[in-house]
Amino acid sequence: MAEPALTAAALDAQLSQLLAAPRWFVGFSGGLDSTVLLHLVQRWCRQHPQAPALSAIHVNHGLQSDADDWQRHCEWLCRLLDIPLLCHRAEIARGPAGLEAAAREARYRLFAEQLGDGEVLLLAHHLDDQVETFFLRLLRGSGMQGLAAMPATRALGTGSLARPLLEVPRARLEAYALAHGLTWVDDPSNTDTGMDRNYLRQEVLPLLARRWPGYRQTVARASSHLAGAAASLAQLLPAPATIRSTMGDPGLPAAALRFPLPAAAALTLRHWLLAGGLPAPDQVVLEEFLRQLREAGPTARPQLACGAFTLQRHRDGVYLLPESGPPPVGELPLEPGELREAPGAGRVGLEQVAGEGLLLVFLTLWLFFDLRLAFWVAMGLPVSFLGALWLMQQTGQTLNMMTMMGLLVALGLLMDDAIVLAENVAAHLARGAKPLRAAIDGVREVAGGVLSSFITTICVFVPLSAIDGRIGRTLQVIPAVLISVLTTLVMRTRAR
Repeated sequence: MAEPALTAAALDAQLSQLLAAPRWFVGFSGGLDSTVLLHLVQRWCRQHPQAPALSAIHVNHGLQSDADDWQRHCEWLCRLLDIPLLCHRAEIARGPAGLEAAAREARYRLFAEQLGDGEVLLLAHHLDDQVETFFLRLLRGSGMQGLAAMPATRALGTGSLARPLLEVPRARLEAYALAHGLTWVDDPSNTDTGMDRNYLRQEVLPLLARRWPGYRQTVARASSHLAGAAASLAQLLPAPATIRSTMGDPGLPAAALRFPLPAAAALTLRHWLLAGGLPAPDQVVLEEFLRQLREAGPTARPQLACGAFTLQRHRDGVYLLPESGPPPVGELPLEPGELREAPGAGRVGLEQVAGEGLLLVFLTLWLFFDLRLAFWVAMGLPVSFLGALWLMQQTGQTLNMMTMMGLLVALGLLMDDAIVLAENVAAHLARGAKPLRAAIDGVREVAGGVLSSFITTICVFVPLSAIDGRIGRTLQVIPAVLISVLTTLVMRTRAR
């Protein structure tokens, strides 16, 4: 019995769950599978006005002589469908797992970098791909998680990845493309039976199809059972919480891998790697690493190195080491807010803060000309420090040095005014004034000083914070001296 024709409605169950995403991207290689997915999703979005904005992403691996022609084909088709297309060129270096694995890793890295918060990448993997993945992993001796094959959805970067065609066989995709007159590009490497997946697809699986025509659905069902069992096991042995080394490298406590059964430790480490988007290492390598962890002394540093990452124990943790590379040559230019990769040291960056050189010049000159104010600034230091801590706790913001010293000086000014007020009231009482009259006159006389304290704090520290963030330290000295002298004159002529 022939299967029904594929329509956009076949994606209802999958796409309706993704409507909250701010944007959808379709991974578009130009081949049959991704061409059909792009056409289906474009039609689905036209039928559902509430659907997010749709774009396509093409990754040019540059591995075939026709790679640029494929990119131009993708650009042409996206113009016809009125879908924005983003093209990326992958930088691929052959790794221990081979060129195909390196290309896949580079492709997914570009996908992850492209996705924003909550955005979704739609990929065209179908039922035949799922079955091929199952057999490839079975022949490699994968465990339960590996035999679960490809998940329908998973996290990717700050967004997520979805495979809405995972239950659709390739034959239905080809029938759809022919029925709608779609054109696509053929990758000649797909005919190379020297590659494991192609050998399965062209030599082995056709034999299974002749003997067991429904093998695809049966294998997919078995894979689904294994995925459910793996999820249950992950709840019993959850991934440990990530810790950080002094240099910021992510890791997990070594104690989390100390189980009486080595298999439990292996599963725990696999779950932690999977949660971080990393592949599980080879079983033999993993078991040897866990054996060394159990038997090594407290100062030993066992290491697990595979193609995608390196793990090493340091003290009480097992950490992912940063990717090794040649040491940086020459200077490493940085702009405020910019992050750069430093080989062997992770990421480095600059955070723009108020400079302290200008502040110290300003305070030194100011306090030199007003010794009593300096005394009250020193006395107010503990109170100001506690007040700054309280502000940081309430606002959740870190106070820089300029703000801290601004609070300190403002407190010193107010304490100085309080002493002047007490002196004025005492002087009026000594001249025979009544207490109420003495208090009123004292407040009136010190009001100008209080006002100048607030004006000084606002008009000096706010501009200094702005200046400090925008000019070099050499130029800071000149405005610092001028502002300090001006402020001193204001302080010395305040109403007493």
